[in-house]
Amino acid sequence: MAEPAKKRALVCTVIPILATAIGLMIIHWQSESTLIWVNTIIFAFVVISLVLTAMLFGYARSLRKLLSESEKITHELRRRSLALQTSMDGIAILDSSEKFIFINDAHAKIYGYSSGEELIGKTWHVLYDQETLNEWKTVHMPRFRKFGSVRVESQGKRKDGSIFPQEVSLTALNDGGLICVVRDITERKVYEEHERLSKKLLDEIINANPNFIFVKDREGRFVLANRSLAKIYGVSPLELIGKRDADFNANSTEVARLLADDRRVIENGLEIQIYEESITDSQGKLHWLQTVKKPIKNPIDGSTQVLGICNDITELKSLQQQLLHAQKLEAVGQLAGGIAHDFNNLLTGIMGYTSLLKTDSELPKRLSSVVDSIETAAEKAGALTQKLLGFARRGKHKNTFIDVHASIQEALSLLRRTIEENITIKTRFMADRYNIMGDPTQLQQVFLNLAINARDAMLAADGKNIGGILTIATKNVYLDQNHTDDRKILAGEYIEVSVVDSGCGIPEENISRIFEPFFTTKGPDKGTGMGLAMVYGIIKNHGGSIDVESHVGRGTIFRILLPLAENSAGITVKREKVSRKTPVPARGNILLVDDHQVIREVTGSMLRRLGYRVQTASSANEALKLISENGAAIDLMLLDMVMPGMDIRECVRKCKRIRPKLKTVLSTGYVNNNRVQELLNEGLHGFVEKPYDIAKLAEVIQCAMKA
Repeated sequence: MAEPAKKRALVCTVIPILATAIGLMIIHWQSESTLIWVNTIIFAFVVISLVLTAMLFGYARSLRKLLSESEKITHELRRRSLALQTSMDGIAILDSSEKFIFINDAHAKIYGYSSGEELIGKTWHVLYDQETLNEWKTVHMPRFRKFGSVRVESQGKRKDGSIFPQEVSLTALNDGGLICVVRDITERKVYEEHERLSKKLLDEIINANPNFIFVKDREGRFVLANRSLAKIYGVSPLELIGKRDADFNANSTEVARLLADDRRVIENGLEIQIYEESITDSQGKLHWLQTVKKPIKNPIDGSTQVLGICNDITELKSLQQQLLHAQKLEAVGQLAGGIAHDFNNLLTGIMGYTSLLKTDSELPKRLSSVVDSIETAAEKAGALTQKLLGFARRGKHKNTFIDVHASIQEALSLLRRTIEENITIKTRFMADRYNIMGDPTQLQQVFLNLAINARDAMLAADGKNIGGILTIATKNVYLDQNHTDDRKILAGEYIEVSVVDSGCGIPEENISRIFEPFFTTKGPDKGTGMGLAMVYGIIKNHGGSIDVESHVGRGTIFRILLPLAENSAGITVKREKVSRKTPVPARGNILLVDDHQVIREVTGSMLRRLGYRVQTASSANEALKLISENGAAIDLMLLDMVMPGMDIRECVRKCKRIRPKLKTVLSTGYVNNNRVQELLNEGLHGFVEKPYDIAKLAEVIQCAMKA
């Protein structure tokens, strides 16, 4: 384009000069004859010259414009060339034979070459290993030829043979060549792997969390759910995604409540805390939850979603109920113990006066049978009182070495006499250590009572025995402090006794009440409701625990834990056999100390009938005063174990200081082994258990007097 422009400039300069020179020459040559002709020619030539000059000036302007545009295009090409060379992405142009005709510096460096000149004229095949090359030839290039462009993530090979991840974009050119853009995505892949591992770790943390964790969208669909929540619905976490609670929970009331809470969070944009709510799992079991729900933003579209975290407090609630139940039973036990103690005092009065009547020679014969009936009723009432005391954990009379397996066998031998043939009794004794310290009679009573209950559970509605299996199993267990606090027992080694039946089971509403005194579901005259209450009290009194698991129609399991004995040594409180023969008249001075007037009156009458001289005191302080004033005249003190104002041990010690030879007999409505043994060790000469009659009282007093 520069050469034609030079020629046009030369013409524009020469023609005007030439025209001027010719005009001057003509002026000198003109004559009159030729003047007109010459002038005409000159005029025409000048006009033509002027026109040509104007045209040349126009061409000059066009030339300058073309030169300016050419410079701009050249500048733009240089800028684009610089951009190609300085691009972070590798850019290359290949001809129709797939050989490189242009490669920028970035492209060369990505593949480990110092410059693009090393690759010019070579095919792109040198930049891939054989496996990746085959993938390109069979998968990616056919797609490129079909669509004219393709974007692929692949593996490139550097000059040193190392492999790296890359992203390649190919675009076809009209001449059969192509443009290739390559990006090294090593850092992105590292980041993506880090993100993947982080997400995996987060998923593992979420799924390992025992709490229920979930995210729901505005329509109540699960966006995220952990394994704990999925387990409740009996599916995998993936199966929850995109589904709603209603797809898995048949309880429409629960579903409506859950949905209402979710909507409240989304609409108000505020966190809510639900301290207690319930949800039914796929098996129909009720779970109690503490729930926190808060609004969160979807990072993709900015919509509000619900993040929920639920703590399953079912077990905690069960433990709380057990604790409340235990506290309730403990309170009832204390009440029962207090009632039994007072009732024993009343029964002592009844039995005492009855025995006085029976020893009265002037008693009409027609009243003898009446007195016998009164005595029989009082004895039955006394037996019921002992059951109440057993429930109140005050009735453990002995503390001897017991073989639990032998005790179970003895109870079963008694049961077999009354059991139907279609009930199978099985024993599975797996405990290697089975010796405990306790009262053999009471423990056998526990096993017999539970076995009888199991037998009764296998009765049909009409009372006929429908049969089943009664299994009593044992095993040794060790409980640490974490597993004993809720049972209120000490950590250590235990023998676990399981009494299992295949009977009708216990309704859930009755489970929490079965250990309450006088609670029974049996018909009239079929039970007092004291059996399991007594079992509970005896087990607690032996340092153990008892719990129950039952399903209606499937049967019941009672599990008893009893602490193993460290050795065979035990404390045995000697219980004197009482003779029912007429008491032998006696002599001596007795101080009777009891805070109940009826006891002082009836016991005083019995002692006087026996021949003793009797003084009475209503308190320990009054007794101390009488002994201080007339101690030498008192041979024996009959002292109630529970006295207001002063501990029984302190009272005995103070009395002994005043009169060292004073004999002391304890009167009590219940026997606590350790306490009685301690008092016996401190010089007590015996004890008489309420309720007592004149014969029992005479036997104990006479033994103490002879001591």
